[in-house]
Amino acid sequence: MVTDSKDRWGILFIPKPGVKHTHKRWEQIVSYLDEKGVPYDVLQSESLKSVAVYRLTKMLIENGYRTIIVVGGDSALNATVNGIMAYPELVDEIKLGVIPNGFGNNFAHFWGFSEDDYKSAIDHLIRGRIRKVDVGICEYVKDDNPHKRFFINAVNVGLSASIIGMTEEAQRFVGFRFLAHIVTSFLMIFERKFYKLDACINYEKVNESVMSVCIGSASGYGQTPNAVPYNGMVDVSIITQPTKIKELAHGLWLLLAGKFLSCKKIHPYRTREVEISSAEHARISVDGRMINGSAPLKVKVMQEKLNFIIPSRP
Repeated sequence: MVTDSKDRWGILFIPKPGVKHTHKRWEQIVSYLDEKGVPYDVLQSESLKSVAVYRLTKMLIENGYRTIIVVGGDSALNATVNGIMAYPELVDEIKLGVIPNGFGNNFAHFWGFSEDDYKSAIDHLIRGRIRKVDVGICEYVKDDNPHKRFFINAVNVGLSASIIGMTEEAQRFVGFRFLAHIVTSFLMIFERKFYKLDACINYEKVNESVMSVCIGSASGYGQTPNAVPYNGMVDVSIITQPTKIKELAHGLWLLLAGKFLSCKKIHPYRTREVEISSAEHARISVDGRMINGSAPLKVKVMQEKLNFIIPSRP
């Protein structure tokens, strides 16, 4: 790494196992960066574990890099955000960007970035249009001790978090993450686990049997489609217990059609803070990454906290 690195991009490359031609695509990205004359240095994560990406992010910051670009998906972006937030005194100086790669790029999609057009993503990053985005805080319990994790997209509790967890496990056997996601989603639909939820949203007590809860600062994988990551609030979608498979299938169709909130079993909220005092044994994911934690759970938002590079205007 060079000594004078403030004006250079610090790129984090997180290759995805099971994604075809990922290294070939990386070579194409590098070639285009060189063609455009972008000054950069690269760190490649040898592990998909969040802690590995987190440490590499801190390494870049401590070596003076102030523009950090993630070549990866939502979970890699989340680990990078957590690395940046470890330096609160430097957050205003740091710019974060993404070249979406692999499976799961919901936050990048929100801004119009696409896995299919890395050249356009790089062009936008070069122009450097900055938007201050919200950073959420998810406080939870792990091993009877309080923990917290930052997020920029969504916290999922219950069904959708279970699908993410089962996908990670099934991928080792199926090989391809997208296929594993389809298989596990299908299995979870027919398993239909429900959780007794005790929560407080907008001072309203919620106490009922639910299938899933999504707390989204952005689109939350389609479950909080009206959320925006700069208003200091989160949208909450609570999926209550469907009585029939047909109702569940209809809800999934509405999700794919972008009409999720039209489902009668969805209860939407908008708030600045969510407290979940109990969710039985429901699994939890933050920005698509499983966390080994449990309720009580508190989610809140710091408004316009992080500099994110978004597509430039036409």
